[in-house]
Amino acid sequence: NKLYDLTGRIFAWCCDNGRLCTIENPVRSHMWRTSHLSSHLHGRSGIIEVCFHTCMYLAQRKKRTKLLTNHKAFTALACDCDDSHQHLPWGLTGGQWATAQETEYPHKFCQAYAKVCYHLFLQHGAVAIPQQMDLDAVQLTQASRAALGTQPRGKKLKPLVREYAAKVTIQGPQECLQALPD
Repeated sequence: NKLYDLTGRIFAWCCDNGRLCTIENPVRSHMWRTSHLSSHLHGRSGIIEVCFHTCMYLAQRKKRTKLLTNHKAFTALACDCDDSHQHLPWGLTGGQWATAQETEYPHKFCQAYAKVCYHLFLQHGAVAIPQQMDLDAVQLTQASRAALGTQPRGKKLKPLVREYAAKVTIQGPQECLQALPD
């Protein structure tokens, strides 16, 4: 309950201070109905619910998930299962509950979420880096290394962080430039 209360307080603060925010949990989670969370959301305008089935992002099971957000751009993530594929069953699997196997976000969902954030940041003044990697073209291994902050070697994927934060060129009389500290 304390975590739900804290989540609600943070979400409300983000809304009040113009900060982008999302909360995620299964649609059927009791969290959405607790007063500890809902008391901070009650009467607040601009809150959007986005629901999707994780199987549409290549998860193994049909899990309905909800994002609560303060920006309409995340509605691009909404999608219901079209039942065009097989689902693994719920329940006990090898002595473990299937829900424990569905805790990680599917990689395809992470890519879609990151793409929404990327476009939002650009709309709000962020500057695209010319060497930005194409999220769809990067191999899973490379994307995983990038997510962990590990700089890949080689030329297939350009560095995520430039060698220098900034490059400054100073021009002036030679005698003044020589007097500058290293």
